[in-house]
Formats: sequence, C-alpha cells, structure tokens
Amino acid sequence: MDFEKLVDRYRDKLNNQLKRKTAQQPQKNHVDVVPWNWVAGKITSLLSEYPSGLTDAIICSELEVQWEESSIEYKRGVSKKFGTIDSMLESAMSEENVFEVEIKTVRILPGTRTCVITLSDQRSPHHLDMYLHQKYYFLTTDDYKGLFNQNQRQIRITGIRLLENASRFPRLLPTEMMIFMLSSENSYDQRFIKEELEVDKLGDVSGAAIAQGKEYRFWVKIVHIGSEQAGNIPGRLKKLKIFVNDMSTNENAVFLLWDEQIAMRDLFKKGDYLGLHRPYINGDSTYSDDMLILEYGTGTVLFCLPSDFSQEVVSSSMPSQTGSSQTTVPRDDFGLLDYKYYPERIYIHDLKPKMINITLFGRIVAMSQNIPVEKTGTMMDRFAVRVLDITGTCDITLWEAIGHDAAPFRIGQYILLEGLSTSERKENGQCFVNGSEILGCQVRNISTLKGILASPALREMVPLKNAVEYDNFYCRSVIVGWEAGNSKGISSKEGIPNLILLTHNACKRTVIEKSDWFYCEHCKVEIRDDSGLEPIYNITWFLDDGTDALSVQGLWNASLDILGLPAQEFMFTPKEEAELILQRAIGKEIWALICQVNLQEYELSVALPPCCPIGEVMELLNSQ
Repeated sequence: MDFEKLVDRYRDKLNNQLKRKTAQQPQKNHVDVVPWNWVAGKITSLLSEYPSGLTDAIICSELEVQWEESSIEYKRGVSKKFGTIDSMLESAMSEENVFEVEIKTVRILPGTRTCVITLSDQRSPHHLDMYLHQKYYFLTTDDYKGLFNQNQRQIRITGIRLLENASRFPRLLPTEMMIFMLSSENSYDQRFIKEELEVDKLGDVSGAAIAQGKEYRFWVKIVHIGSEQAGNIPGRLKKLKIFVNDMSTNENAVFLLWDEQIAMRDLFKKGDYLGLHRPYINGDSTYSDDMLILEYGTGTVLFCLPSDFSQEVVSSSMPSQTGSSQTTVPRDDFGLLDYKYYPERIYIHDLKPKMINITLFGRIVAMSQNIPVEKTGTMMDRFAVRVLDITGTCDITLWEAIGHDAAPFRIGQYILLEGLSTSERKENGQCFVNGSEILGCQVRNISTLKGILASPALREMVPLKNAVEYDNFYCRSVIVGWEAGNSKGISSKEGIPNLILLTHNACKRTVIEKSDWFYCEHCKVEIRDDSGLEPIYNITWFLDDGTDALSVQGLWNASLDILGLPAQEFMFTPKEEAELILQRAIGKEIWALICQVNLQEYELSVALPPCCPIGEVMELLNSQ
C-alpha cells in the first residue's frame, strides 16, 4: 500500500535533514534516528486533521517541528523544554510554559503569615521570589521540615504569572500547578514516600469513608497519559485522563485533570511515579467504567519520582536503516521492554513476550464479534482482529473502548495499531497481543484516510485493468451505474428496496429487530431507543476508467459523499426524487480508494471529487 512507501519516504527525508543539521554543529556527535512508528503515527494524525490534503512541503515542515519536541521528550522526559529563571522574567512568558527550578529558601514575610519561596536554577545567575500557594503551607511546618532541606528541593511548575507593577522587585504570583520532585537516591525521600505516600491502596476507597471525611494518599505509577476530551459536564470544557496503577496490588485508577489543570501533563511522563496527596474523590460517582476516578482538587498535592529505566540490547530481524541490527530499549520495573522509541519498524515476526508500546501496520484478514469475559467480577468487552503483514499474521485482542473503536473497520482494510503489548506465548509459539486504553492503545483506519486520496503527491493512481494486482489501491474513474447492495436492507419511501441498512451507530453493522427494541449481534448490545440506530447506504457502484470496469460495494461514508445526502434523509425522499438523486450520480468522476475483500469482491472505502476537471477518461467513455 502507498502508506508504507509514504512513511519510509518522509522518515528518510527527516533523518537526512537531522544529519545535515548535526554536521553543522561540531559539538554534537550523535544523531537521533527517527522511529518508524513515530513517523507513521504523526502522518496519520496530520492526514486525519487535514482531510482535504496536504503538500509535501507542509508535511516535511510539520514532522520536523514535531520531532524537535518529541526528541526532547525522549531525552528529558517531558514534552516541552523547561524554561529558566531568566525566561520567567520575559514579557512574552505564557501561563502554559513549564519550568524546572529549585527552592533555595523558604521564609515568612515579617509581620504576616505569607510564605515566600526563593527559586533558582543552574542555568541562570538570577533568583526569583514566588508567593507559595496556601495549599502547600502545611509542607513548611516542622512535620515536613526535611522536604525543603534536601539539597534545594526541585519542583516543576506551570501556570505562573509575574506580579504586575513589581519590576523593581519582581515576584511570581502563587500557582496551584506545582509538583515536588523526589529522588530514589535520597534517604529522606525514601522515608517520605513510605510514611507519607504509600499509605492507602486504590482498592481501599469507600463512599462511607469519604462521607466521614477520610483523606487518601496514594503512591501510583503512570501507565498512560490520554488525549484531551470534551468535558461533557456543566462548567467543564475539557478533561484529560491519566491512567495510574498501584503496583503493590496491580489495581488501576483514572486521575483526571480539568481545563487549565491539563497544562500539568507536561510536568511528568508515562512511567513516572506519582504521590497523590489528598486527591479529590466524588463519593457520589467514585467509579466510571469500573475504574476509580481521582481528581486534582483544591487540596491535592502532587509528588513525582521520575522513572529510571534500565536498558536492554535487542536485535531486529529486519534490515536496519542505521546499519545496525541491535539497539537498546528501556526495561521497566515489571521487566517490560518499552518500544516507543525503537527506531525500526516492528513486524509481526518480531513480536516476543513482555513488549509494550508496539506499533503494527497491517491488513485485516478476520474480525470477531464482541466476546465479553468476566474479570475480577466485572464483564469486559473484547474483540479480536487478525492482522497480516509481510512476515505473517497475528491475532490481537482489543479490550473495551479500543475494541469498540475498531468495530466499524472491515476485512481488507489496512490499519495502524499503536500502543500494543504482548504477554506469554501461546502453545503455537505466538505471543498474546493486547490493545487497551489504559496502556495507551489507538487503532486507526488507513484505508479510510481522505487526506491521502486528496493529496496527489502522496499516492499513485492505478488503472482498473490492474486492480487484481492490489489489495488496496487508488483510482480515478467514472460512475456508470448502481444497484442495491448485496445485503438485505429496508426500502426508501414509496419503495426503492434494499438501498438502506438499519445499523448500530457504533459499528455500522445491521441490527436484529425484536418486539420493541433492536439488538447488535456484533457488539452484543441491546438498543432501546433510536439514538443508537443509524441508517446507512447499501449501494453497489459500477465504475469505469476506460481501461476496465469494476463493481464495488460502497461503504457508508463513500456513498454519502457521492450522493451528498444522508441516508436518514434519503429514506423519506419521494421515489421520483430519490431516483433522480441516484441518476445524477451516473457520469460523476471520482477519486476512489478501493479495498479487495476477496478475489471476487471489492469495497469502495473513500470517494472524493477530483481536484481538476474530467479529462481523458470521460472522453474515452463518450467515444465508445
């Protein structure tokens, strides 16, 4: 498929650009190799964000900028450069800037109860005072005296502002967005973690205890930092889920950041340990999707112990762009090998037990319905997908939300799976491969990316006479006919039969009608009202490009783009008008992405109007 060539091409360009930059900096003797999976993920995101297409220059520029930021994350452990004391004094400082500084002194202003801390850093000769937020005052008491006496305690902060009209003696206003950094080599910190943070277990939380005023303290590990989502509750615009794990009990929870708090995600990374001192827990809605929900409340204080992975040398079975068949990958406390920044593409043949952050690219050759299973007393949804690449096939179990994300996918389509993990081998020698939201898994459909089809520089058109040579291909053709699809559907108003399928809106698969409700066999879900239903088109299109003709089953979005009318509206369109809408589609030229389902069946995954007037294809058709 063109996508693989696309990723390889832009990865080569980016690596060559980095080599040229390094050659101009004699003090640098090491060049970071951009990982294949990083390029694949970023290109997919760009083309999803810009479905109308992108130019070669824009993609190169975006990748270079984003790699600069990501390479900092790889080396420093955060997604942005930490600012200095000097940068705090700049007028252009933003509240979203992040800083890593040291607390030099702590003092109470004479005649007040106001606490001021003096900040410094090793990169700046200057010091700067900041008013300490009142939520942290308890840490300045004798009970916690050692916290500020250990080699100038390091903190990470964001959301800071300079006090106005204080140019002579500038001070920072207090901020709630502060994290106290701990060290595994510091004996005081070791005791502090044990006595102050390893106090409660995630499984100990109870609504009754919360009602009685119980305040919890947890020591957890960050296993995944999610993406921003809509807040979906009054007064909240957006939220960020951070999945954490209590390693002593292997229990999981979600730590929520809301709105401006989300800036704190740049203060830590996946794999770090967090001390959650008095997190907010809503006694009325303690759990969501069977996971404990913790929030950053007005009294919450965070402590962080950065992860310190050991390294293990691993070998790749595939040729390396760097010329080396071996590289090092981090190993965490569980003995899991982290392949997030593994430089080469990982193929199915490379899989072995105890791998995390795996990215696979392949073609779907089989899919299962939902096969719910009971785990720790709770029913969990699970879906299986069999993926093929040039080295073989593997079965992947997709859990809960990730399985539902993949439910609309179809056999024959190419997908990118990120954040997979492996466990012990099966009897046949293969690993168990799993995808779960809590481990950061994402599944994305490459065969439905409009951005590639809309970008002439990113793909090659294939004549229909050569269709048999490809399992996925792009073509330019003309619609010369249509008929009702090969699935039994429902009729439109006044009786055009089988043009519409009534489906479950989550998976776009037909539902079974019961007495007064519907059932989705694929998702194993009962649908009790119309909000869970979606009519979609069921049309076979006949295409001709002058070299050959081909019949393709139009997927729901492709047929919608061709007709320009949602299936819900088409259902209630009078027969004569509906026939006219279908007739107007004949003669349309389209750019199409076509997937081969089997030797006799093809699906139209994407259809777009061409970016230039119809040319030789239409002339050839008119001459016949």
